[in-house]
Amino acid sequence: MRRWIAACVLGETLGLAASALLGALVSRAGEETAPGVLLAILPLTGLLEGAALGAAQAAALRAFVRPGPWVGATAGGMAAAWALAGLASWFEPPQLSAFLVVATAGLFGVLVGVVVGGAQSRVLRDRRWLLPSVAAWVAALVASALLSELVPWGPFTARVFLVEALKGAVAGLLLGAVTAPMLLRILADEPPRLHEKRDDPVITHRNH
Repeated sequence: MRRWIAACVLGETLGLAASALLGALVSRAGEETAPGVLLAILPLTGLLEGAALGAAQAAALRAFVRPGPWVGATAGGMAAAWALAGLASWFEPPQLSAFLVVATAGLFGVLVGVVVGGAQSRVLRDRRWLLPSVAAWVAALVASALLSELVPWGPFTARVFLVEALKGAVAGLLLGAVTAPMLLRILADEPPRLHEKRDDPVITHRNH
């Protein structure tokens, strides 16, 4: 499963880097304080991150799933999760303690895990994927929140970009490592369904 873990690292690194660049463009345009801009930008941020992650994961799983449904489930799930997070952020206090930052990241990890993991479960057609997805996203986003403390709030700089890329790599590593054992079980436990049904609309045939 080294290919799976590497795909998660690559996808999250590219996804968070692209999201950081999008945030920088919005900030330089002076639109970050416009009414409702957060609700408009966050789903797009999730879509970018999800598309990068989904494409990398689909490449690693190309013998088992069709890329389109997997990328669509991942990107759509991330966009929905970020949109919900944007709504919830309106009720956050202006400043959060370190404990609340970690706790909030953990709760958001549960949200992302349920939404994205649930969407991916439908592609895999296996509900067992949901629980490890939640655990993986909690670990990934808590680690990401802790790394965010390395950069003080302020304008976009090269340091911010590098930290975002580092966050993506660490988050991807945790995401891949935590989900890999269950992925192995899913792909091995039911080979006829995952490998032999040519007429399945989602799962592709794998030649032996």
